[in-house]
Amino acid sequence: MTFFSGYLITDKRKNRLEAQRVAKRRKYAQIKLDPELYAREKERTRHRYLKKKEKGLVKPIAETSPRDQRIKRKKWREAACRYRQKKKDEKKTVKIPMPVMIIPTDEDVYR
Repeated sequence: MTFFSGYLITDKRKNRLEAQRVAKRRKYAQIKLDPELYAREKERTRHRYLKKKEKGLVKPIAETSPRDQRIKRKKWREAACRYRQKKKDEKKTVKIPMPVMIIPTDEDVYR
């Protein structure tokens, strides 16, 4: 059991939360495969962001304090570093194409 933001999280709750995250990722992957659904989902996400921005829940970085700016920019740098490292690792891994096997037919064998 651990404490998180003032409330207790049990192992059962952790497992349920993890299962929900996996299901959400799977659902999003399915949405990304269909261009029409993906466009609709992007529009919904954009709409939610604009609503939050109107309510003042999301502030531009220019409107935050210098301390918060440093923290936010540090997170951005770390995320960019992770992204670049992931891309480097993807380039390092060699993708070997499967060889095409040609199975001779009866006609080819008896010529």
